[in-house]
Amino acid sequence: KDEKVMTIIRSIQKMSPTAFSVYLRCQLQYYYRYIAGIKQPDNEDDEIDNRIFGNIFHKAAELFYQKYLNGSIVHQSDLEDDVKNEALLSRIIDAAFKEELFNIPKNTKIDYNGLQIINRQVILDYLKQMIRIDIKLAPFSILGLEKTVKMDLTVNADNEQKTIQLYGNIDRIDEIEEAGNNRIRIIDYKTGNNNRAIVNSIDDIFDPSKINNHTNYFLQSMLYALIIRDDKNINPENIKVSPALLFIQHTLAKDYDPTLLLNKEKITDIAQFKEDFVAGLRRLIEDILDSSKPFLPTDDKSRCETCIYKLICG
Repeated sequence: KDEKVMTIIRSIQKMSPTAFSVYLRCQLQYYYRYIAGIKQPDNEDDEIDNRIFGNIFHKAAELFYQKYLNGSIVHQSDLEDDVKNEALLSRIIDAAFKEELFNIPKNTKIDYNGLQIINRQVILDYLKQMIRIDIKLAPFSILGLEKTVKMDLTVNADNEQKTIQLYGNIDRIDEIEEAGNNRIRIIDYKTGNNNRAIVNSIDDIFDPSKINNHTNYFLQSMLYALIIRDDKNINPENIKVSPALLFIQHTLAKDYDPTLLLNKEKITDIAQFKEDFVAGLRRLIEDILDSSKPFLPTDDKSRCETCIYKLICG
């Protein structure tokens, strides 16, 4: 009931899928990060942890596809030439390292240490693997890269109507042709392992007990897909939109398809889940903004092992 805390909660105007993920994982962690404002310190030692590794790959993927971000069709022959162009891919990887790890000008030479050289090679291999999976997909077109999106959602916060802006960043938006029909895909790159968890329903996505199955990935990707589905600039022809998680480590699987599955069925159009998903999202936001509910620690102590706040909350 602290008045300062209540003032901060009442002043919240924007939320992201990352915030929802933190809240579902541990409400107290959400409090420390978004209410108390205790942030994770930046990496100042040029060390490559999982977050930095992912950022470097994301930047490399963005830089690679930038030349195709002009409305043109990406053909198989283009990608086959690119994947064999070691000089091109090396320049892209180095540029990504300069921006995401070293924070140095583009024309500065990098003096990699041993561990950084290993990580550089892994990221290069991942980039090549992404291109190879896209060769099988081509022809297709790139509609957006690292695209910032947003939408407004009205909720009932403490018996008052409040409009929250939902926002985020989409790794890649592309348009493919499948069985004679066009479909837009919302691609989220994942450099970690996929545990192949089965999500059976929309309710699973908003269930805190299931977040260890990475249901938060579904929440993010499906939210972005809904935003693009109704975006008249990106989707003027009102075609189907699918959420997708592209796990780079699993692209070698036969007939790999990153499109999300709900109850083992491919989501070919997010529109069919809009009503249930938005209802679940509204309940989650209203729960966060409810001033009568305290921010409680998770009951799952395994989540505490990697939490940066564990020394604070005990």
